[in-house]
Amino acid sequence: MVLIITLSSVASISIIYVISGDKPEIVMSSSSIAVAIVIVCIDVIQVLIVISMSVRLVQKINIRLLDIGFLIQSIISTTIMFANLYLLLSLVQGPGAFRIPQSTKFASRIWLFLLFSITVQSTTGYGDVWAVTISAKLLVSIHMVISTLYAVAIVGLGISRIMSSTADLEPSSTLKITPLPPDSPSPSPMLLPSISERSASQYRLINNIDNLDLLF
Repeated sequence: MVLIITLSSVASISIIYVISGDKPEIVMSSSSIAVAIVIVCIDVIQVLIVISMSVRLVQKINIRLLDIGFLIQSIISTTIMFANLYLLLSLVQGPGAFRIPQSTKFASRIWLFLLFSITVQSTTGYGDVWAVTISAKLLVSIHMVISTLYAVAIVGLGISRIMSSTADLEPSSTLKITPLPPDSPSPSPMLLPSISERSASQYRLINNIDNLDLLF
């Protein structure tokens, strides 16, 4: 899903190139305005979808569905989508929307706003590009809030849960569980101590028991 959304953003950039005609701004005809509005709506929906998917995946109990690869794809997709929005806004409002080096080449603008989106996403800010108009500042502010959400809530919590799951699967260096003798009967449920899920998993592995519930 994240890959599809990224490809959709790239397709939107291609559409912007067609309607702009390699010019520093779009000629505001009725057709170009309609196309610009559609692209903005699609990009906003895509940003919301990516963020919603990331938050839901991080919150899932089944940690196997969560991996670092998805988190990286999610960040890349969000960065590309905001670069797309910056590019479209600069073409609709003209060169005055952002303070950028003078360049009329469309390819240069794509690369410039992609780097700008990366700096905003990473909260770096080199100062070579900055927002001027109110709408541009509002868009950058929204991107900064979302980048903070990624850094704290999604990436931080996601990596924490991945590391926690990995630690739970590793054998403990302090917990000692003596295996049952081969011919000994199964222990009575009343004799079993209250153990954590991690200890139960290790007990099951050491004694070659597929299901610990069979002991009860």
